[in-house]
Amino acid sequence: MKVEQEEEQDKKTTKTSRKTLKKAKAKAKAPPFETRFLALRLDSVMRKIVYGTSSLQGVIIEKQRFRTGGMHNILDQIVKCSIIEGMIQTWLVIWQQDMKTQRWRQQDTLSCKVEGQSVIRDVDKVEPVLVDSVSPKAVSQWWGIGSAAASKAVNDSDNSFTNSSLPADSMGQKSSVEVAGALRRSQVSGRHYYKKKRSKTIVTHWLQQLDDTTKDLNNEHPEKFRVRCSTEMKQWFFRVRKQDDLSDCLLQAVAWFEWRRRAVQEAVERTRMNQGPVLVGGDIG
Repeated sequence: MKVEQEEEQDKKTTKTSRKTLKKAKAKAKAPPFETRFLALRLDSVMRKIVYGTSSLQGVIIEKQRFRTGGMHNILDQIVKCSIIEGMIQTWLVIWQQDMKTQRWRQQDTLSCKVEGQSVIRDVDKVEPVLVDSVSPKAVSQWWGIGSAAASKAVNDSDNSFTNSSLPADSMGQKSSVEVAGALRRSQVSGRHYYKKKRSKTIVTHWLQQLDDTTKDLNNEHPEKFRVRCSTEMKQWFFRVRKQDDLSDCLLQAVAWFEWRRRAVQEAVERTRMNQGPVLVGGDIG
């Protein structure tokens, strides 16, 4: 009996300690949202991204918005994200200016020490890192997981709110305002999670089909994309918690690249139509 009582006591103690640990983690204070603290932390993170990435050619930033779903009030979390976006843009602008200054100084030094233009031309070949913003709404619509597709999926599902899902008052009546408000909140939340789930599904499919990744993504985009990544990167993706955010990053980068590629092609075609044949090196192009 004593042994059984001791075992039960140990189990209770273990459960109590786990609950205490969870409460302590929940009560742990988050870092203060102060501009000075954010600036120092952001500088450290951006340096790791910029200088820790080999052959960095561009940085794409997701545009933030101050209101979601036509809401009258501005949520505190949205304001914080918008502040961080502005700080990232500022950091990158200053960093680009520093790169140009260093490049000019290097050119001046080489022009003084070396005769001829061969070395200076090599310096000119160093392309600056491109920085651009992309709209998450436009990206979602391009991939076919935007608000229209999400609304259809939510309306077709059986999880939408009904009158029976709301508590009745003392007279057994339910307010139409409460029903409409609950329905709207349910639809907004459903569209949000639908988009996250779909973006994660697309990227997960790519990674699972690495051996044969040249596939049509969907009917709306017959272009073929090839995904290449290391085994370590693939394993890391399936280990992390925020797979939906990482998926959004990849989809935004691919969409932005496709938009730029098409814009260049259209510009070249318009130039050829307006100017006719172009002479390149004595040949007709």
